[in-house]
Amino acid sequence: SPRRSSRVSLAAKTPRLRPGNSVAEKFPELVARWHADNEFGPDQVSYGSNLPAIWTGCPVDSRHVWTASVKSITLLKQGCSVCRGTQVMPGINDLATVNPVLAAEWDPANDLSASEVSPSSGYTAVWSHVVDGHTHQWPATVDNRRKGQGCPVCAGKAVMQGVNDLATFAPHLVAEWDFERNERGPH
Repeated sequence: SPRRSSRVSLAAKTPRLRPGNSVAEKFPELVARWHADNEFGPDQVSYGSNLPAIWTGCPVDSRHVWTASVKSITLLKQGCSVCRGTQVMPGINDLATVNPVLAAEWDPANDLSASEVSPSSGYTAVWSHVVDGHTHQWPATVDNRRKGQGCPVCAGKAVMQGVNDLATFAPHLVAEWDFERNERGPH
């Protein structure tokens, strides 16, 4: 028996196209923003389709290229995903480009690079910096760092041995420390 193709056809992805309902017919101004890499043309898909399409020609920056459903552009008027920050374009709206000072604290152990996330991303990254020869490392979302959340050791919210622990900060008190009654040591 012949094998069926596993590729989904355009007809299966989009509602039946009625005359006058294509993107090209209903929204002729969007034809110029229809990217050439789409598998179909603006005359082949309904303006209300949830089918993802590639768009270009953002009025803010012509370099923006993004993917969004046809419906989100035609009916919901959501516009450019790059401008809205929901799609990252390296060199334009990524953390490394928009906030290089913050990106300098991006730890190389992260799964993503600072060029792959937006400044308002919910991605939890590892951050690090060196203070007085000690490397401080901590997790925080990109968005929280953008909003001003800094190093918990520098802020006195986390203890780091040799930096801000009791034995380092007030070594004279170590002699008074009760090691049996305290669960943690002064270090």
